[in-house]
Amino acid sequence: MTQGEHVFAPRPIEAAQTPDVQRKWGLTRNTTWCHLTRPDAAPHYADLRKVLTEYACQLARSIDAGESLPKQ
Repeated sequence: MTQGEHVFAPRPIEAAQTPDVQRKWGLTRNTTWCHLTRPDAAPHYADLRKVLTEYACQLARSIDAGESLPKQ
C-alpha cells in the first residue's frame, strides 16, 4: 500500500528460516519486488500481483470497517 512493504513489513516465514536461507532471500527481495511491480511482468508475477492486490483491498476494507483481523 505504500510501496515500502518489501522493506518494512514483517516477514514471519523468513524469520523462521535458518540464517543461510534468510541471507539468500534477502539477496532476491528487491528483484522479486521489481518483477511484481513492473507493468510488463511475466504472467506468474502478474497473477500473483493481482491476488495480492485483491487481498490488500479486502484487508483495507476490513480495517476501515473496524473489523477484527485474524491473529496469525
